[in-house]
Amino acid sequence: MRKARMLGMLICLIVGLSVRFVSAQSAFASSFVVLNGESKGGVLTLMPVPGWNYPYVAMSNRPGESAASVVGRLALELSACSNCTSYFGRNPVLEIKENGLVLLGGGRKGGPAWIFGGTELGFNIPQAPTALSVSYVSNSIILRWINQPGAYDSIGVFYSGIAVAQLSGTMSEFVYDGQYAVDKLFPSTDVAFQVVASKDGTPSNGSGVRFRNHVSQESLMNVPFKRGVAPSFETWSVGITNGNLEVEQGNLPGMEPKAETRNFEANGFFQKLNGHGRFNGGVSRRFIGLTPGRTYRIKARMNTLRSGDGIWSFSFHAAFNMPGSNSLTTEQMSGSSELPDHTMGPTAGLLALCDSATLTKGNWVVRSSDSTSANTSSRDITLPGTSDSITVWFRLQGEGSTDVSVGLDSVTVEELP
Repeated sequence: MRKARMLGMLICLIVGLSVRFVSAQSAFASSFVVLNGESKGGVLTLMPVPGWNYPYVAMSNRPGESAASVVGRLALELSACSNCTSYFGRNPVLEIKENGLVLLGGGRKGGPAWIFGGTELGFNIPQAPTALSVSYVSNSIILRWINQPGAYDSIGVFYSGIAVAQLSGTMSEFVYDGQYAVDKLFPSTDVAFQVVASKDGTPSNGSGVRFRNHVSQESLMNVPFKRGVAPSFETWSVGITNGNLEVEQGNLPGMEPKAETRNFEANGFFQKLNGHGRFNGGVSRRFIGLTPGRTYRIKARMNTLRSGDGIWSFSFHAAFNMPGSNSLTTEQMSGSSELPDHTMGPTAGLLALCDSATLTKGNWVVRSSDSTSANTSSRDITLPGTSDSITVWFRLQGEGSTDVSVGLDSVTVEELP
């Protein structure tokens, strides 16, 4: 017990030092964050690029509301966020302009160090890069990602909340060789990376990965989602009537706007799927730049939040991708087409299954491709010599079901020895 208490005090000291380090850096840099066009209605969130976690602000907008109006209200929200100002030591709003804010905390070469999220569809907010993946080769950490359609002006790379690179908007890879010597505060055996795109001064959401022991990468869910989809994830569905399958953000208890979020340690949100009637779809996440011939273990935390009537299932799958490709088709994920390993059907690539007979009863449970894991029907994935990526997907399927709600709050891919 005493050792655990001392360890906790040490962790708090390290976190406190890191926050002061980021705050000190922020005092010498600023970002100009712009909104273009007008609102289409919905909730807009704004926060600095986090290392582990950071307080955020959220506000609801009216369809047709101008950028100037929303910018002014965002400034008021930030000024009223005591937990936000405690990180910076002052109000982070330096200046209010017609359609943008000058904020404390800057990226490299003046790039923004803040990110937008929420359900707002307007203001031409760019979609964030997807499939952010990390690998460790010859004492270097290599980041790779997939850019969304539509050109970016630039892409910022952040290491534990600190800007380390500002790249061309066409780049999709960055090699971190210990630039800016921050390893004394953030050991490379447990670090968070974020990638943020920018277009016309408007930053995207942030795609993040927590990289541990140079072999394990966890897709982060520590920022409010954009349009209800977790960073680096994508939605998919087949044969669904509009509205039968809903994909939305869930908040873990205590993760509200303006709240102190330090204790969440790189999480705080979860991907929520709701179904009624007839539905077949979910979300997927790609991990790219893996090593051909190596074996990988896939883990996720799942929850059957609410079970309705009818027949339904919530399943967790993974499969390697074909050489030269880093994705699966909707038909492959639904089970109607053959996977690259030549399996097919609802159990192809299956790692774990929950249904009305195997509920988690509102508890978060870990499921893994490890053959000794509970409720696992598959094994770890060994990549063929010509494949370097894996697709992980979650499927919520039902027939005549009502009021089904499930969630996932982490996905991890670990390279085995």
